[in-house]
Amino acid sequence: MKRFFALALALLLALTVLPARAAQSCAIDELGISFELPDGMVCLTRDVEDGDPALTMFGYESARAAKNEMERSQQYFYAFNLDPFYVLNIAASPAAPELFTSDYSMEEILAIVRKGQIVNLPDGATVLEESLYKAPAGSFSLVTYSVAEGEATNVVTTYFFIHEYTMFVLITQHYEEMCEGIDMGGIFTGIVDSIRFDESGKPAEDTTPAPVTPQPDDKPIRTEPTESPVRPAGGSVSHASGGRIGTGGSVSHASGGRIGTGGMLVIAAVIILAAALVVLIWRLVTLRRAEAQALRDAAVPPPVPVDPVSWTPEPTPQPVASERSVEAQSASLIASQTDPKERPVPQSTPASAGAPTQVGAPPQVAAPPQVAAPPQVVVCPHCGAALPEDSLFCICCGRRLAP
Repeated sequence: MKRFFALALALLLALTVLPARAAQSCAIDELGISFELPDGMVCLTRDVEDGDPALTMFGYESARAAKNEMERSQQYFYAFNLDPFYVLNIAASPAAPELFTSDYSMEEILAIVRKGQIVNLPDGATVLEESLYKAPAGSFSLVTYSVAEGEATNVVTTYFFIHEYTMFVLITQHYEEMCEGIDMGGIFTGIVDSIRFDESGKPAEDTTPAPVTPQPDDKPIRTEPTESPVRPAGGSVSHASGGRIGTGGSVSHASGGRIGTGGMLVIAAVIILAAALVVLIWRLVTLRRAEAQALRDAAVPPPVPVDPVSWTPEPTPQPVASERSVEAQSASLIASQTDPKERPVPQSTPASAGAPTQVGAPPQVAAPPQVAAPPQVVVCPHCGAALPEDSLFCICCGRRLAP
């Protein structure tokens, strides 16, 4: 356990010591364009090779499969970032010949493209911003709109720009709920400001369109949106017009670079800290259970040991006499007091006079004191007075008693 926490602490200290990279340079040689992305983004280009970790992360089995799908959808670059989560892709195709005339300036052409894009927005889309953004590399037609997808809001931003008769489309997508409090517009404009063109590079198609005469038509030119298959883990393919990233969360098409060293260490540190938190919670639960068991054991008193030498049996409780037995005993006692014949004669044993009373024996009742028999009387036959037995004359009438 101590080694585990020491390893996690060492990784965190290593993260603080490592130098932080603000950006990573990317280039698309076929288009002669280079730009910078925030460090840690995963990228995919057409020249990806077999064995690149980006193929597995984006769901491709081989470099050939990735290249074929990117060529079919006219995509040249995919990238995604995890925190905050957003997707970026770059597509390119030859610009429509009717856009290049002597009567249209570049800003007017971009305005026509912007109107056509707004007309072709998906149903339920809300335009958040439309403007002409000027960057060091040139002017860009900027359109930002949002589309509700269930309980989430998908925000799509497109940057259209033209270079060497080639139309480039840079598309960014993010969920508003997952990026609250983050200046996503600042991140995207920073990427656009870093775009540079290599004049020695060739355009996407080495064909120069012939100039055509302008036609007086106020209707905006309809431009088909370029496919941007950003496939989430759920499996659905999304397009630039819908801007759907999918509720699965992870992107399945995009990246030619590698995750930076700092990003890999951050991911490893997060995994280690999560495991340490799980172990800590398990230890706390174990300690709680041990404390509860100790409290339960303390609530039950231990048995008291008995000394067989000093142990004395408890006295046997005497039965309580009932009311009827008490009445019978009192009646017999009264009878014994009045009738000398029924008086109990106590048995006195000198040997047992000083012996202690045996424990558990019924208590002995003391014999009542003996009462002398009442004296005999004679009745005077003359007056009926009661006279002592040895009287010769009646003390009432004075007559002599018969012998």
